[in-house]
Formats: sequence, structure tokens, C-alpha cells
Amino acid sequence: MKLQELSPGPATQWPRVIIARQTRNTKDARAIPLRIELPWLLLFLALALTIVEGAFRKWLLNSESGNLNYLVYFSKDVVFAGIALLPRRTGQSAPITLFGKWLIAGTVLFGTGALISALQGINAVGALLTVRAVLVLPLLALFAITRLPPLSRRWLALFIILFTLGNCVLGIWQNRMPADHVLNRYAVSDAEITAVDSGVRATGTFSYITGLGVLSQVGLWAGLVLLSTESGTAWSAAGIISLVAAFGCGFASVSRGPIVTNIIILLLWLCLSHVARKKALRSAGAVLCAIALIFTTNLAPIFTNLSLGVWARHAAGQDSFGERAFGQLNQALEAAEQAPFGKGFGTEQIAGNYARTGVMSFTSFENQLPRCMMECGILGLAGFLTICVGALLALHTAAKQSSQQGWRAAILATQLLLATLFYTNVIFNHTASAFAWLLFAAMMASLPKPTAQSELNHSENRKIKHRFRRTRIASGCAHDGERLAPN
Repeated sequence: MKLQELSPGPATQWPRVIIARQTRNTKDARAIPLRIELPWLLLFLALALTIVEGAFRKWLLNSESGNLNYLVYFSKDVVFAGIALLPRRTGQSAPITLFGKWLIAGTVLFGTGALISALQGINAVGALLTVRAVLVLPLLALFAITRLPPLSRRWLALFIILFTLGNCVLGIWQNRMPADHVLNRYAVSDAEITAVDSGVRATGTFSYITGLGVLSQVGLWAGLVLLSTESGTAWSAAGIISLVAAFGCGFASVSRGPIVTNIIILLLWLCLSHVARKKALRSAGAVLCAIALIFTTNLAPIFTNLSLGVWARHAAGQDSFGERAFGQLNQALEAAEQAPFGKGFGTEQIAGNYARTGVMSFTSFENQLPRCMMECGILGLAGFLTICVGALLALHTAAKQSSQQGWRAAILATQLLLATLFYTNVIFNHTASAFAWLLFAAMMASLPKPTAQSELNHSENRKIKHRFRRTRIASGCAHDGERLAPN
């Protein structure tokens, strides 16, 4: 029997957590329950494991833990896959169907490129990690979308905000601790701790520095989603707190990339959505309160010191902003000249190199696009980009079908986050890839379901508009004819 045939009816209920919230309206006093059913519990658990699995591996385990270390590493993926094993709850919609088509096309291209490259060599561990990031996680996201029941977006955003705030505090603490302190340990015990003049480059609960940088972007996204879809002083304050904590994570990691990326996402969100601009104006009071709180609680010197550390690292860097942001495009062309069909599948994964040689090092390039080119050639890179474009187009289609302006602003924030993650590194960063596809599935599943009246397809709408336009034109011509006709 197929899983699709097990789709439950309206009376089927999953085990769920119910949290009652009492309304303040005395005329309609009742408890509004928050129902978190099994699929969402699994997704929240997968998100939590994405954030804390590094803490287990670097503080409780070590690099010699063997299979247990690998189990913790893949725990988030195992839980995510558990959602796909559940029966479907919703049918196929236009955005889901569109993403499925792009996923199939991308899979064919990537698989072809990977097979051709594998003829020249293969790293089994690296190949497993690449297939996970490029094919397995998008496929799990496609399955999860139709198995997640509707859930208010505020709970997803608040869940991320709590972890972002906690990592911001922990990251600032790590930055001020000695490099040999237990809190500053990496997942690989013999790896050298990176420190600058302003302090240690913090990792938070993640295995390495890049994880905290990715959470900085995800925390900013959570704040923008909350500001886009919720109204009220409390929700605005929570959104502003998330933005501050997101930048705090970026500063604590002493990373230029997350800071610049967050600024770009924030500016594009404000420029491309009039709802975002309205929300920003309404949240001006919360912003002023947040600024006042920073200066009255001695947080200003801490953020100033962290920002000076980031600037000092940028000044000491040997690459410019343009080279850092767009250098991988030229490197991808260079890699295409060197290996148009790839030079070995899985050979660019650092974890694959560590499993083979015991040394964590890059094989050829540092950035994602040229490394993908070296792994699976032009066809493989084209397949990866096809899957990424399909996810962004699916969100765009969902935004066009939604009549809620706040949701469109939230989808725009999601598109900006995914676009930056897809461009920077999701193939060779297991944290970024997990966040990207978990949040994509969550947003696609929590979109408002169209009503029967709004389910009229776009082609019919275009036909009606064209008929109305032709009628107006014909009517105008008739009136002109009457005016021009001789008496």
C-alpha cells in the first residue's frame, strides 16, 4: 500500500501539544489553543538539533567518538526524514507542483554531472554529504510540505528568536573568554581556536564559526517574518529584539559576511515591500526603546568593541569586499576551464578530506560555486542552480496567490534569506543547508490556504480581464463613432 493511500480524513488527529492562551476580550472570553501536531513537533525538533548538535559534539563528545558522533551529526536529517514517513495532510498546490518540476529537472542535471565526474574519482564520505545537501534535503522538504498541517507563523519565528537570543548571549560570553576555555572548543578537538585582537571568534552552540554566522541570518529572517505578519507592540518588540540578537551573533563571530548580508537583506526587504516600510514606521517606537536599552544596560560598549573587531579583521584581510562577495563567479569560470566535467565526485567536501586523510583542508577552492564545478562539472552546477531557482519561484507563486500583504512581505524575507544561503554556501555547509530546506518547507506549509473563491486559476482571471478590456475598448469605439457620425 502506498503512503498516499494512507492520507487521513478530517477526523484523523495526530498527537499534539496544546497550550491555551486566554483572550483579554471579555465579550468573547475563551481559550485559544496552540495545537502543535506531530509533523510540526518533528520539524521544530529538527530545527533545534540543527542549532545544538554542534554543542553535543564539541562539549559532550569528541572527534574520536566514531559512530556516535556521526549519529549526532545526521540527527537533524533523520528527524526531518521522519516527517516524510507520515501520511499526507494536504493536496498538491500550484507552488508545490512548480517546485516538484524544477526539482526533477535539477536532479537529472545534477545526477548526470555527478556520474560523469565520479568516473574520474570519488570520495564516498564527501559524495554522501553533497547528495544530502543538493538532492536529499530538497526532496524531504517537498514531502514535508504536504504533511505539515497549518500553523501560525508566529510560533516558528518565536522558536528561532529564542535560540538566536541565547546564542547571542553565549557568543558574546565566548568572545570575552580565553581561547583555551572549554566554551571555545571546536568539534574537532585538535583544531586551532581562531582569535583576533578584540577576542575569540565565537561559535555559540555550533561546531564552528560559520554556524553562528548562518544563525545570524536566520535570526534576522525570524524578526522580519514577525514584523511582517504580526501587529501590536509586543510582537514588534520581539521582532526588534531578534534583529539586534541577529547582528549580535554576527559581531560575536567576528565575521564580515553575516553583517553585510544582514544589512543587504534588511535594505532590500524595506525597498521591495511597502508593507515592510509601513511596519518599520510603526515599529519606530520599539526601535528607539531597543536603542535606549542598549545604552542604559552597558551593552553599547560591548557592541562597539565587537564591531571594532569586525572592522579590524576586514582591514587586515587581503581581499576586498568585491572579491569576497563576487570573486567566486570568476573562480567558477576558472574551474570550468580546468574541469568542465568535474574532477571527482565528493572530493571538495572538507569532511570527506578529513575522513580520508585526517586533515581538515580545502581541496582546491574555498567558495561554493567553483567547488561545485570541480565536484560535478557544468551539468552538476546547472542542476544545483535549477533546484535553487525552483524553490524561489515556488515562493514567488505562493506570494502571488496570497491576498495578505503581510504574508507577501514574509515570503519576500524568506526569498532573500534563501537566495543568500544558496549563493554563499549550502552544499558544503551542513548547517546552512538544513536551515534553508527546513525553513522553506515550514513557510510553504504555513501559507494561508486559498478559499474556494480565490482558487480561480490565473488563466481564467486573465480571460476575464481581457474580455472586460475588449468590452471597454468596443464601448469606447462605439461612443467615438456616435460622436463622429454626421447628424
